[in-house]
Amino acid sequence: MNAFNRFFGCLIAIGWIALMAGAMVLIWNPGNSFQVTSSNLRLGWDIPTANSSEQTLATIVAVLLMLPAFILLLAEMSIRDRRADAAVISGEVQRRNRELEERNAALSRDLERERGRNQDAARRSEEASRRNSERRVETAGPRRWHLFGR
Repeated sequence: MNAFNRFFGCLIAIGWIALMAGAMVLIWNPGNSFQVTSSNLRLGWDIPTANSSEQTLATIVAVLLMLPAFILLLAEMSIRDRRADAAVISGEVQRRNRELEERNAALSRDLERERGRNQDAARRSEEASRRNSERRVETAGPRRWHLFGR
């Protein structure tokens, strides 16, 4: 919607500039009139300018009336819309957040798998050490050596 509004504003500014340029043509060529021959429409605009000083003054007024439209066009061509930049930055931040959340979820899944493997390894290690200690107890039972007799 913002692009449409900017385009529409530029279109109005260009139309205003064209209207003022047409007025300047009529100011400097007062004998010319617009004629449409097929429908017999004749648009004549007689601006009573007796001498060139009046034409110059009318031209200055027309240029001053064109000035805001020129400034608007210049601003539309040169000034960037920061709201669009903010939207792009916001989109990039949201994309990066999604990537980080997905990575976090993947790491959490990997952590659960690792914990399961570690628990299995710890259980096997504990069982092996228990079996080894049982073997030691069995083998150490009948052959006890005492330094001093009892």
